[in-house]
Amino acid sequence: MDKNQKILILIIAILIVITGVIGFLVVKNQKDKPAVKTSEFKEEYEKLNGVVNDNGYTYPTVDVDADFNIVYATEDDVLDILKKGNGVIYFGFPTCPWCRNMIKPLISAAESNNLEEIYYLNIMDIRDSLRVDDTGDIIADKQGSKNYKKILKELDSILETYYVKDAMGNDVSTNEKRLYAPTVIAVKKGKVVAHHVGTVSSQTDPYVELTKEQQEELYSIYSDLISKVSKKTCDKKGC
Repeated sequence: MDKNQKILILIIAILIVITGVIGFLVVKNQKDKPAVKTSEFKEEYEKLNGVVNDNGYTYPTVDVDADFNIVYATEDDVLDILKKGNGVIYFGFPTCPWCRNMIKPLISAAESNNLEEIYYLNIMDIRDSLRVDDTGDIIADKQGSKNYKKILKELDSILETYYVKDAMGNDVSTNEKRLYAPTVIAVKKGKVVAHHVGTVSSQTDPYVELTKEQQEELYSIYSDLISKVSKKTCDKKGC
């Protein structure tokens, strides 16, 4: 085997190694990236349409646009975005009636602002559950997850105080913050640039679906929020 053949074999070997490394990194990146699960999100929410819950209330109807990207995020994913990422994150869960009322305006606003995806974290089972006992002490029936506590710390400046009711029906502060559902935040370079909690102030009963006017109001709120991070660059003069 002459010198040129050895050099050629060495080059081929190096190319094979480089290709393998690139392939590994691509696969790893795809595994680490949160999965788009719009069909799962659609099924998760729409299967409760018209269902009566244990308290005798009928869940509001939800119609999820199957063409929009809903990305299921983990608590770690959310923390990464809050520290250095970009995007819109929706915190909620399917059995939350307030959440069911805001899905359509949120997705419509995202599509209008050319937002490619919304990150979704189901917070139903990760939050703590507190109550006031007979002596007036705050008792934890369930502790929040470790990463939920970290999320609370990252969002401390925008979160509301966690209140629970005592035996007399009075609100008692737990001296802790709470991530209420639904909460939608816009994050740019690891900084929360906009957020909205709940739906609209005129909605007092979450089991009564939003009127057209209320939907338009909420759409406007979300549109303004999303515009802070979306790629939309058009204005009144054109694109």
